[in-house]
Formats: sequence, structure tokens, C-alpha cells
Amino acid sequence: MSGIQYLHQSIASGAMHDSDARYDPPKCHPKTRTMVLDAIMKWIRNKDRNTKILWLNGPAGAGKSAIAQTICEMSAESGHLGASFFFSRTDPTRNNPTNLFPTIAYQLAMYSLNFKSHLETIIELDPSVITKAMDIQLQQLILLPFQPLNDVESTPSRVVVIDGLDECIDEKRQVRILQLICSALSTGGHPFCVLITSRSEHHISTEFQQRYISKLYHQISLAYTDDTDIRLVLESGFLEILENPMHRDSMHDIARPWPSQDIIKDLVTRASGQFIYAVTVLKY
Repeated sequence: MSGIQYLHQSIASGAMHDSDARYDPPKCHPKTRTMVLDAIMKWIRNKDRNTKILWLNGPAGAGKSAIAQTICEMSAESGHLGASFFFSRTDPTRNNPTNLFPTIAYQLAMYSLNFKSHLETIIELDPSVITKAMDIQLQQLILLPFQPLNDVESTPSRVVVIDGLDECIDEKRQVRILQLICSALSTGGHPFCVLITSRSEHHISTEFQQRYISKLYHQISLAYTDDTDIRLVLESGFLEILENPMHRDSMHDIARPWPSQDIIKDLVTRASGQFIYAVTVLKY
């Protein structure tokens, strides 16, 4: 068994952005979140960026995972995706950090044959490295294989997307993940940046305010959402329902436009910037 095959046994494949286990994942509705998406993609493509970590934060239902999913798809299409990991507190395979760094390392190996070769050598010398503490995993499975690559093979800058950090079951481990990533990126010489999404929990916000991390990151807050995007999601969703052949008979005598603009306005107000509200209304 090769090193990469051995590694594959310890990854959380369901945590990847294109995993069948997450089908159909939330993603941004077309023509919504354009400013946020453009800002993130511009940061990812810029090799001379001033920060190496972007913290996308906001309350539950604000659309963080949808943005993360859309960024993964856009980055994959443009050749800038390095890896992704979507935490979920209800899924035992991805509600803890045990397989976080092995899963990221495996995905990075898919984009670089030289990285993969060095990674396999490390694993074959000591297969137990996959099950060691997080700091050892990060050092041995990700940082060490990059060292011999000479300016990272002049490949495009890649992004590692970690969604839902606050859904990792242990707050101390959430902070530890931040500390390890920041420590790794502070040394330079690595060809990736990291997008982290989470709610603005106190312990996470406090850690981001520490001096050692303050110059490494910038943030985008989704605390306030443009109602225009919520309205667009609702109007497009209702139109799709109205024009669906399955609803032809039941919707035949419904007066147009449906629903009325007053109802749309009321729903937008009730949503209070929460995309999850609009999605739930359309679903039920």
C-alpha cells in the first residue's frame, strides 16, 4: 500500500466541498453576494496579498457556508483551490479536528505530484504520523512536504477553505486549530492562504484579537446583509415554483404576480438578513 493510499484511509472525505455526502450543498444564488465573492476571489488570486488568513464571520443563517461552497467551486474552476474542509457538529466524521490536516494534505497532494511524492515518503517512513497530535500532523503532512519544492513550483496561489470552525465540538480545539494555522503561515514560504468561516463566538473573536495573529488576517463580516439579495432569492424562488410543470394545475388560477410585492416585502423584513429564512420559506 502506498503512502497516499494509507493516508486516504484516514481522511474525512465527506468534509470536502464536492463530496456526495454533502449533496446538495448550499451555495450562493446567482447574482447575490457579488461584492463579497469578488473581494474573496481577488484576495485568493493575489500572491502579494498583505494577509494570509481571511475570517468570514456572521450569525447563524447568514450564508457563510453558501459563500464558502461557492468560493470552493469558483476556485476549483480557476485552478486556485487547494483543499476544503466543512465542519458539521451533527456529523461524527467532521465535527472534530482528528482528520482535518490529513484531509487537507490529501487534497493538496492531488494538485502537485512533487508534493505528493514527498508526502508519500514521509508517511512510508512513519505511517503513525497520520494519527499523531494536530501540530505534528500539520508539520509532517503539510509543511514538511512543501519545503523541497523551490518557490512552490511557481504554481498559482491556492486557498484552503475551512468552513464552520465553530461547529468543531471542542472550543479549545477550535482555538488550537487557529493557533496552529497562524503559526504555520507566519513563517512564510507556503503557497496557500486560508479562508475560515465561523460565527463570531467570543473565544474565536478573542483569539483573532491576539497580537500574534492580528497582522496575519483580515475579516469580512456578514452581520448586516443587503435586503436586495434576500429579495432576489425570494423572487427567483417563487418564479421557479410558479413555472414548474409539476405545479401547473395548482397554480393555474393564481393571480400574477405571485406572490404580491407586499408579501415579498414582508418576507424580506421578516428575514432580517438571514438567507436561511428565505430558503426555508421557499422549501416549505
